[in-house]
Amino acid sequence: MRITLALGLAAWITPLAAQPDLRSQEIEAARDQKEQQLESETQPRFERDFVRVQRWTSLLFGDTNGFHLRLGGMAPGSGLALGPEYTRKDLWDSRLLLRLNAAASTRGWYRSQFQAGLPELWNGRAFVDFSTTHRDYGSMAYYGPGPDSRKSGRSDYRLEDTLVELRPGIRPMRRLTAGVTGGFLAVNVGPGASSTFISTDRQFGPDATPGITRQSSFWRSGAFVQYDWRDHPSDTTSGGKYVAEYLVFSDRQLGRFSFNRLDLDVQQYIPFLNHKRVIALRGRSSLAAPHQGQQVPFYLQPTLGGPDTLRGFGAFRYYDDKMVALNAEYRWEASRISRRVTVSARQSPTTLNGRRSTTSEASGASFREFADSSLLTRCARLPTRGTWRSPSRPTIRLT
Repeated sequence: MRITLALGLAAWITPLAAQPDLRSQEIEAARDQKEQQLESETQPRFERDFVRVQRWTSLLFGDTNGFHLRLGGMAPGSGLALGPEYTRKDLWDSRLLLRLNAAASTRGWYRSQFQAGLPELWNGRAFVDFSTTHRDYGSMAYYGPGPDSRKSGRSDYRLEDTLVELRPGIRPMRRLTAGVTGGFLAVNVGPGASSTFISTDRQFGPDATPGITRQSSFWRSGAFVQYDWRDHPSDTTSGGKYVAEYLVFSDRQLGRFSFNRLDLDVQQYIPFLNHKRVIALRGRSSLAAPHQGQQVPFYLQPTLGGPDTLRGFGAFRYYDDKMVALNAEYRWEASRISRRVTVSARQSPTTLNGRRSTTSEASGASFREFADSSLLTRCARLPTRGTWRSPSRPTIRLT
């Protein structure tokens, strides 16, 4: 009886002991079969198409040696701008940069520029940039002076100017740049070319709009400093950029329009969730102060409005001696080709000669697509919220 029970127990335990070996063999066999059927990972078709488009656009519009096409580069409101550009970065053992471009827009605006630079002097610790730029914008928007200007006062004027400028500078430490600037600026203002709006010189006189009847030329000098620690300048997810520039405009012909101007630009990017979400903050100010007994000509006044300062408002909606813009955006990246949804709130006060301020707010959302840090498409919808008087410090309301 005992012998029979022992034999039965041994027969029952033996299959149980063999089960782990059989299971490990099955796993190993399945692994071998899977290795034989492996396929290379492929991108989704949507992503492949966008990368292919980006590759072709890089060939046509990329900043490469030789001839290529240049998109944009003009002031907001120009329409689609396109033109040829010739670039050489390989001269003098890649120490000399030459660039020559010209462009025309669908609204009949023109721009041309020649640039020569030595970007890597003294082992990269110094640089010199020389440029000359000519612009001919036939229908610049003007609504009147200061924050009290009305949308119904829309007019236009022709702005033609030429700037010759030299900017030497140093890089005392990584990411820090400082230098001086000197140049000559010649300006001409004439009747606007638009058939829709009245010409500015017919609607506004010289008392309200200094420089509308007589223009001058200026010596321009100043200094600048910049600290830039952004991770990717074209598609930033972290870091910041801080720029300050002080300029002196000296009227060399009429002796009526000399002034100083301080431009400040602060950008800060706060990432979270592995850099797939970013809060982008930006503050900008441009403060012009005329010399004693002088005025700031309207065509050199700081402006507010358009995609660069306040997207919910038209380009150059406000002209004034002083401008401050505060912007906040929330950015969301969905994939390597960044289908980015941006929710932004912008509140931008303008001050009229220190007497009072008007605050303009815009909020909404935009959609942008990037590939390899290059902007492919952008759509925006930013409705305005109107304006209101602010006798004290403005507050920011994010939506």
